[in-house]
Amino acid sequence: MWGPATSRWPATSGNVLVTGIVEGDVILAGGNVNLTGEVKDDVRIAGGQIVIGNDIAGDLAAAGGSVQVVKGIMIGKDAILAGGRVVIDGDVNGDLQIGAGEIVVNGKVAGNLTVIGTERLMIGKDAVIEGDLIYSSPVKADIVGGAAIKGATKFNQLEMGRKNIRGEVAGLLGFIGLMKFLSAIVLVSVLAIFFKRQMTDLSKTAMGNFGHELVGGLIVFLVVPVVSVILFVTFLGAAVGGVLLLAYVLLVVLAMFVNAVILGSWIAKILLKKQEIEVSWLNAALGVFLLSIVSFIPIFGWLFAFVFFLVAVGVLGEEFWKKIRN
Repeated sequence: MWGPATSRWPATSGNVLVTGIVEGDVILAGGNVNLTGEVKDDVRIAGGQIVIGNDIAGDLAAAGGSVQVVKGIMIGKDAILAGGRVVIDGDVNGDLQIGAGEIVVNGKVAGNLTVIGTERLMIGKDAVIEGDLIYSSPVKADIVGGAAIKGATKFNQLEMGRKNIRGEVAGLLGFIGLMKFLSAIVLVSVLAIFFKRQMTDLSKTAMGNFGHELVGGLIVFLVVPVVSVILFVTFLGAAVGGVLLLAYVLLVVLAMFVNAVILGSWIAKILLKKQEIEVSWLNAALGVFLLSIVSFIPIFGWLFAFVFFLVAVGVLGEEFWKKIRN
C-alpha cells in the first residue's frame, strides 16, 4: 500500500493502493492495483485487476486481466491499454490504443481511438471520439445511439480460424512482452532503491574490471552447472551439488536484472558526464529499455546483451564467493 508521494515511485506487491498526490512518475505491479491518488506525470502498471480512479497528467500504459478507467477522471496525454477486459468510462486527452478481448468505451477521447484487436467492441452512449475510430475485430462494433464519432470509422474485419492464428499468437506474444517489460522495470527499480549501495558497488566493480568480470562470468556460467550435476549424481556430493545448482539458478536469474542496472548506470554516467557511477531507479529503467531495444537486433544485439549478462554473472559470483569466504 502506498500513500502520498512527491517523487518518482515504483511499487510491487500483491495488492497496491496509491493515494494522495504523486508529483512524478509511477510504476506499479501487483495482483490488484488501485490508483486513487492524482499523478502529475506518467503511469505504468502491470497487474491482475487495475482500476484508475484519479487524474493522470501524463501518459498511461497499463496491462492486466482487467483494466478500468473510472468515470470523471482525465488521462492528460495518450493511453495504451491491454487486457482481457478494458472499460474506459473516463476521458483521454490524447490518442487511445487498446488491445483486449472485450472493450467498452464510454468516455471522451480527444484524439484517435485505435483498437489493435478485440472480440467485442462497444462504444457507449456517452462516448465522444474527436478523431478517427480504427478497429480490428471479427465483428462490427456495437455503437450505441448517442455516441459521437467525429472522425472517420475504419473497420478491419478479422477472420476467426486458421488464417488468424498468426495474428492471435502475435497479439499474445506482444502482450506477454509488455508484461515482461513492465515487470522488469519494477524489479530493477526495487533493486536500485532498496539495495542502492550494493548495486552501486557492483556497478563500479563491473565497469572498473569489465574484462575480468566478463571472463569470470563466462567461467561461472559454463562450469558451475557441470560441477553441480557431477556432484549431484554422486552419493556423497548430492547435497552439495543440489545447493550449488540452486545457488547457480538464483545467481543467473538475479543477473538478468542486475545487468540492466549496470548498463543503465554506465550509460547515464557517460550521458550526464559524471565522475562516478550513480545508481538510481531511472538509470536502471534506462538499462531495461536499452536491453529491450538491442534484443531486436539479430546477432550483434543478442551478443551485446549476453556480454552484459555475463559481466553481471561474474560480479555477482565474485560477491557471493567473498561472502562465503568471510
